[in-house]
Amino acid sequence: MANSNYAWTDNPTVSGVSQCDTDVLNDCLMHLKYNHRTSGGGFSLFDTKITDHVLSGDEALGWVIQGGVVTMTYPDAVNVIKEEYSNGVEYTEGEITYRLSPSGRRITDISQYTNVDKLFETKGYAPYYVYDEVNQQFYLPKNKMFTQLTADTTKVNSTVEAGLPNITGRFDRSNRNGYGPAEGAFFHGDSVGGFCRDGSRDSSYVEFDASRSSSIYGNSDTVQPAAVLQLLYYKVGEVVINSDLALIDAQEMIEDAFQEVDTKINDGLNSLANASDALRQTQVTNCILEAPNNIKIDINENGYLVLKSGSTLIIPAGLDNEGNKKFEHKTLESDVVFTNTDAITGNLKDFMPIVWYSNDASTAHSIGGVCVSQMFAGETAPTNAQDMYWYDTTNNLIKFSNDTGASWEFAMASFPICQVDVIFESASVKYFNYPKAIFSHCGFIGSAYWLDKEVKYLAPNGKSETGTLNNIEGITQDVQIHIITDEESNNIASKCMAWVSSNSISWWGNASVKPYYTKPSVTGYTRYFDTNENYWKKADLSTTFTNTNLCPFATFNINTQNQILSMQPYEIMQVAIGNNSVFWPDYTAGITVSAFPYTAEYDGWLTASVIGDQGTGQNGYLQINGNTVVHSYGLDYTTSQWVIPVSRGDVITAHQVGSVTIFPCKGGR
Repeated sequence: MANSNYAWTDNPTVSGVSQCDTDVLNDCLMHLKYNHRTSGGGFSLFDTKITDHVLSGDEALGWVIQGGVVTMTYPDAVNVIKEEYSNGVEYTEGEITYRLSPSGRRITDISQYTNVDKLFETKGYAPYYVYDEVNQQFYLPKNKMFTQLTADTTKVNSTVEAGLPNITGRFDRSNRNGYGPAEGAFFHGDSVGGFCRDGSRDSSYVEFDASRSSSIYGNSDTVQPAAVLQLLYYKVGEVVINSDLALIDAQEMIEDAFQEVDTKINDGLNSLANASDALRQTQVTNCILEAPNNIKIDINENGYLVLKSGSTLIIPAGLDNEGNKKFEHKTLESDVVFTNTDAITGNLKDFMPIVWYSNDASTAHSIGGVCVSQMFAGETAPTNAQDMYWYDTTNNLIKFSNDTGASWEFAMASFPICQVDVIFESASVKYFNYPKAIFSHCGFIGSAYWLDKEVKYLAPNGKSETGTLNNIEGITQDVQIHIITDEESNNIASKCMAWVSSNSISWWGNASVKPYYTKPSVTGYTRYFDTNENYWKKADLSTTFTNTNLCPFATFNINTQNQILSMQPYEIMQVAIGNNSVFWPDYTAGITVSAFPYTAEYDGWLTASVIGDQGTGQNGYLQINGNTVVHSYGLDYTTSQWVIPVSRGDVITAHQVGSVTIFPCKGGR
């Protein structure tokens, strides 16, 4: 377990608030749009643009208006100013002391901010970057003067004093019987009755009008060259805080990493895989990164459930010599087909299949299962039903009774592999529906739930000084089991959330988990995810919230006897940004598909419209065949929406699904 906050030299980081829906990667994605400097085909820092409107959305990526503050949201830019300031030569002009950098930038210390601001108010131009070392940020130059282009590099950032054309003209004194000449800006005005020097009359005013010398005079109250007023922006990076929403452009990052892999290695990233891993662990939080894909299921042409070759089963195998629970992981070398439907006389809801092994757990020799209401777990044998499976937690064995608990049989049996309905149409027509939940890395039996070994997760652990996300990266070393007790549940039916932390698992009733991202009012036991601080916070009958280092991995429902009735594992980040990058969808470009199998044309997200209702017990099922792995999804008709990552080239097959809509991710076409 280590605090994971990986550094990446050219990596812009993000401070901001994620409002990702918990069904979409569990609030794990932060917004990051990455590109590095011109040497890698990206942008040049401090490019400028003049525009006639305020930039917003994607158009504003990396642009900051003149005079604005640039923080460590753009570390490339801050680090450049820091480096150039330290290498600059000191000069003083008027009241401002600055350093002239090797690239020609004038950079002052934050102590000069008032003088720079005063210069701007007085002269209309302050060509200084103001560097704030303590807060690791700087302010951009600002200008409201006319900007004149030049090809003379020695005159860059110099100012030209205001000037006007000269005004000339002349006039002569009045003569007898008339008046003398007037030229240039002078002219004869109205006649006036008056005596000239020689005693005659008929003279005129001599008037002055500068516009007679040049038409530019009189067009403004101040000295004003011809101009159009527009906004000046500086390019400082490729990161934008887009309201509160944030996502990952992983494809761009991976492509850039390919271009500069040698540089990344020199920076301590030994391979592209490490670079991708570092990215996810720095900018992603509160999610399962990787988990075993143990269970592979299909329905054959006869309607039987098929557990495919290569599936790995978890078998509670008693206790070791020190009294600790021992588990066997067995991988099937051939398909196992569940055909035992002969005794079924009606629809069978929420059937939980298991596989029985020989006593030495070497060979799968039979199959079985009962409905979820007939599954139990704990230290005391149940007596609730005729046919029952009981996970004996004292001896760590799964046992079976067909006589209301009077006697128990046991051999090496697996944990349930899925939750599925069996459909009865007639005595000769019975078939399995597609599973509503598949237990590939976590699942349940009775009042016990489990999380497999080698599940890699990121528990939120606050933020660094620069605003990047800190995480505690964990990986389960062995199978984790938790049994829900009366003391924990108070025998209250509840929707619950399962958590992993420090190689152990726990749960909270969902009634206490608030869907807020800011501090809620405390009522009883309260938990919420504070995305501003990047912590799960809890308050137990207290007005004070404390930070926790937990990561959710599933939701489930329990009844008043503590039996778990259903479970939905959280999606694994590995599926979303594994071999293909999949990030925030473009909701305006959804593609609806109703003919299967269908080969995905884009990276993106898939939602499914499930056909079925509680009366028929029909559930939807999707299987997504990727390049290297197959992912199966049981779609419970009681669930209102499914959001599943899909990569270009994946082959999608479906059952009891009317249609799917794929929303391409931006950049995924």
